[in-house]
Amino acid sequence: ETETGIKVFTCTVCGQTKEEAIPMLAHTHKPAADWSKDGEYHWHACSGCDVQIDKASHTWDNGVETKPATETETGIKLFTCTACGQTKEETTPVLGHVHSYTELKSDSTGHWNACSCGEPDKVVAHEYGAWIDKENKQENTCSVCNYIESRDITDVWGGSAISDGLAGEGTEEKPNEIHSGADLAYFRDNVASFAGKYVKLMRNIDLNNANFIIGSFAGTFDGQNHRITGLNIAGSEKDRYVGLFASVGQYGTVKNVITLSGSGAAIKSNYPAKPADYVETDEETYPYGAAGAIVGINKGIVDGCVNYINMTTGITCDYIGGVVGYSAYFGSNTEHSQVINCRNYGNITRTSESGAVGGVVGVAAGIVKGCYNSGTIEGKTSVGGIIGTVYHESIEISYNMNYGAVKVYSYNGGGIIGLSNAQTVHHNVNYGTITAENTATNIGGIIGGDTGNRVSILDASKNVIGRKIKYDAGSVSDNINYGTISGHHSAGGIVGV
Repeated sequence: ETETGIKVFTCTVCGQTKEEAIPMLAHTHKPAADWSKDGEYHWHACSGCDVQIDKASHTWDNGVETKPATETETGIKLFTCTACGQTKEETTPVLGHVHSYTELKSDSTGHWNACSCGEPDKVVAHEYGAWIDKENKQENTCSVCNYIESRDITDVWGGSAISDGLAGEGTEEKPNEIHSGADLAYFRDNVASFAGKYVKLMRNIDLNNANFIIGSFAGTFDGQNHRITGLNIAGSEKDRYVGLFASVGQYGTVKNVITLSGSGAAIKSNYPAKPADYVETDEETYPYGAAGAIVGINKGIVDGCVNYINMTTGITCDYIGGVVGYSAYFGSNTEHSQVINCRNYGNITRTSESGAVGGVVGVAAGIVKGCYNSGTIEGKTSVGGIIGTVYHESIEISYNMNYGAVKVYSYNGGGIIGLSNAQTVHHNVNYGTITAENTATNIGGIIGGDTGNRVSILDASKNVIGRKIKYDAGSVSDNINYGTISGHHSAGGIVGV
């Protein structure tokens, strides 16, 4: 196949010879026994030339998984040609997550089986048994998941039962404890004996709309955010200050008390004009009458208290606040009461006569800080979302917020303060609408009127004055008003006058 041949011819007569070339033979392919291959094809190579004999595409089997795919990583699958044994690898995709609901979880809505990814299965309602008393609360346990629902026990007072005493020693470590309406009635009737002592409210109490006012308290009372419902502080004509606590003394503290109205009826306070023989003192210059859902007059600290009750005063109650009627000064005017971190959600109304009306405090001669109101506050004069009137030039009113509407029918209405004599008013925010009804004047987003002309340090980007007034030593700064102001005369985004 690679060379020509020679053929010799001989004469049959004389014996002469000659040669002739024989052409090369045609090539006959001889396939190799083993397959040659690449990534796509296989063939038998001819041992004598470059011809690929029996060339064909690989025939792949179903493959073998050499690295299984997971929910987070790809896998590898090895395929082998069934003819030549060539192999190839292919990546298999990440698996879709398959939920496996193996963990039992629960919350107040029910229980369910959860997957490790957090996906819950169908939520099923708890299967509760009977409520079981646990000291100051009740518990109910789900028989499936052991979720425990708890609730405060509300003691409903019949109006007459009075305990023989209170548990505890009256110390900070072992305070006296109030577990029932009868206990609270004992505390009310013997409040003077708890001066300097620590007292805690241990459960919710429904006073069943009985007329209930605790006198002057000079200890530390912690409501522990329990609720007083069915509260009636109408009082009598002899009651100068009305509230759950008529008075908190100079060294007293009332904190974390929540007042709700069980019946939804408005609280009314009626106090007559100042008696002719009344002698004013440094400790009690104001007022003739004051009402607050939690404290009538405060000379100490009221902290973290919340009122939901709608309140309406009688015509002779001068000052009304959702939490405190009057927060006073005492001594030589250098020490001040405090109302801090308190909230009011009730509507506070006094429209028949002049008198200060505030969402949290009616009149403040002490610090008011970090308080909030969302109730509608309505009155004739000195009407404020947080404070009706501020009566002292050396105190601070700061970090308060009002969302409630303020309506004033005569003059001095503000989102934070109706009438101010405060030295420092800063970092307060008003979102409520301030409306001058009839022809009311002195309307401001933060302060309605300024009796002492003590507004001085003003940030022009945030503070707007209704009309020019004389500036003095105080400051109104870093207050913001987002509410709509509607006034007939002397209306400003921050200060009316």
